[in-house]
Order: sequence, then structure tokens, then C-alpha cells
Amino acid sequence: MKKVAFLTLVLISASLAGCTSGADGQAQVELTDDQVDNIMDEYFQDFVNNTTVTINDETSNVYYQNGSISTQSNYFIVDYTFTKSDLFDAPEEVDHMNNTFEAIYVEYNVSTNQNTTYTYQLDCIGFYLVGIQTTPVPYWENSANYDTAWANSYNSTIADLYQNNAYETAVRWACDENYNPNGSQTGSLELLTILDITIPAGKGLMCENTGIIKMLDTETGTYGYAYGEVMYSWRDDRYATTLSYQFDTFTSGISCTAMTLGSGSADTTFSVTTYDGYLDYDEQYRVYLVYTLVDVEDHIV
Repeated sequence: MKKVAFLTLVLISASLAGCTSGADGQAQVELTDDQVDNIMDEYFQDFVNNTTVTINDETSNVYYQNGSISTQSNYFIVDYTFTKSDLFDAPEEVDHMNNTFEAIYVEYNVSTNQNTTYTYQLDCIGFYLVGIQTTPVPYWENSANYDTAWANSYNSTIADLYQNNAYETAVRWACDENYNPNGSQTGSLELLTILDITIPAGKGLMCENTGIIKMLDTETGTYGYAYGEVMYSWRDDRYATTLSYQFDTFTSGISCTAMTLGSGSADTTFSVTTYDGYLDYDEQYRVYLVYTLVDVEDHIV
């Protein structure tokens, strides 16, 4: 249904003929048909130029203003402040020295010409053997004398498993109480999801900007260029922080375009992501993204 609102123009002029006094003493103006036509001819264009007539159409996003057609959209703004730690589940308290880890050992049997795989559950205490009676020296702090310690405590197979698995990320997480991973240790190209946007069924998401990420300057309290971890241990160069976007199995890289993403029949998810090394644990970041939702229907084949 379309409803049109009109402005009623009332002109009262004492100079007009046909002016009479009503019963309540207020002036009444009585105009002939010709007088009304003359007034409308003279003032109608001014009325159109200074008046907005809006047609609300429940079936479209189009409205008419002063004779021109405009598109009416609902915009959604993401203004999200976060730290790198917010992207991970809160770590549980771990007794690293008394923890355990899994190690895989593969043994080849010549007579059967087959490999046999064994899974061992090993104690992290094996990385704290040196100085265990006084002040333990962790293997990752100083590996000297650990070959002797392992040879005295385990058979050659287990000693080799400690040696070969010492720098595996999972082992460090489980056993090394001083492990503070960065991108170079965990894989700086691991993709981290900053936030997910649910696109309702029957709607498609279109980006209005490519997405901005800034880093807080604690000295000035303002947001500026965003950087991540140090790229090299001997230099202070840092990764430049950029965003990437993913819809279903499609990843659009570093730009969020006006391509319509969605489904006519099912809820879908649009993800804002970045790489592990592009963020630093000690910094605060802010994402600003503007998008709109439009009606979509599934193409029937």
C-alpha cells in the first residue's frame, strides 16, 4: 500500500474579496473557484520545490524525493576493540613439569617389510632432569648434559623421543613453563578469526568499505598504524597488520568488496580474519567495518 502525505496550504488575506465575519467573530475567507485556480497557478511550483513527498513502498527500497529517485539502505557498523589474547580460549593453569605429552615412534621390521607405529605417553619431567635434586635446569634453557641424563634414565628409544620431540609446538605447550609463543614458533601464517557475522537466510552481505584495523598508541590514546610481532629476532621490523575475509570456502584476501555474499534459504557466516604473526600479544587493536544487507533468492536450476 502506498500512502502520500500532502501539505495543505491555507492562505488568509484581508485584502481578498469575500471576507466575512463568522459567528464567533473570527474572519472567514470565501473564495470562488476561479480565485482558487489563480492562487494554485501562482504558488504551486514554489510548493513543489520546497516540499518533500515521500512514498513508502513496503515491497522495495526506493523512495522519491523532490522528483528524484534514491536508494534507501540499512547500514551496519562493526566497531570492535580486541587484543590477540581475546582470540583464544583462556589458558588453563598447567603444572608443566608434571605434565605429559604424546610421542610417536615408528619401527621397521625387516622380516615382514612393514612399519609398526607406537604411541608413547611420556612425562615432561624428562626435560627437567638436570639439577632435579636442587634447582632444575629446563632442557630449553640449557641442553648441556641432557644426553647423559636421558641415557642414565631411559632406554635408547625413549631418549631419542625426548631429543626428537623437544621443539615440537605441542610439547613446548605441555612441558615448557617459560614458553611464550610468537608467530615464528607457532607458525605466523596460522589464520585467526577476529569475529564472525551471521548473514540471515534471504539476505546477502555487501561491504561498503574494505575494513580498517588500527593499533592503540598508549602514549597519545589514539589509534594509528597497526603492527604485529617482530619479524626477526635481530631486528625490530614488525609485520604490518592486515585483514582478510572468508565466506563459506571462499577467501577474498585483503579486500572486502561489494560482492553479494549470502543464501536465499540458509543462514551463512562471514568471517573477519588475520594471520597470527600480524598481531602482537601486548597491543590493542580496533576493527572498523561497514556493510549492508540486501534481499537475495536462491537460483533454481
